[in-house]
Amino acid sequence: MKELVLVAAGGCAGAALRYLMYRLPAVGDIPAGTLSVNVLGCFLLPFFAGSSTELRLLLATGFAGSLTTFSTFGYESFRLAEHSSSRFFMNMLLNLSLSALAFMLGTKLSGGML
Repeated sequence: MKELVLVAAGGCAGAALRYLMYRLPAVGDIPAGTLSVNVLGCFLLPFFAGSSTELRLLLATGFAGSLTTFSTFGYESFRLAEHSSSRFFMNMLLNLSLSALAFMLGTKLSGGML
């Protein structure tokens, strides 16, 4: 039960921040809010992953898990594809490459705690 409360508390904070960041205006046609939360979550995850079990549940599973979004990324990419394949591919490239780079940077800065 304690684990569920930790995940829920972290999830509440992550979801609130996601909502606030989701409201960022698009850059060109690229949804900046979704891109920002995915990159931020990937950057922060390595810092949380090496924590105690309780902190990992609170921050990695709860907070980072609810902050990042794959379903919205998929939806927005599909919507872009309806209008332009180049916008679709740009959104895919930015989300995947920047998130991977952010994760690598977070891992390096956190001392590789994974």
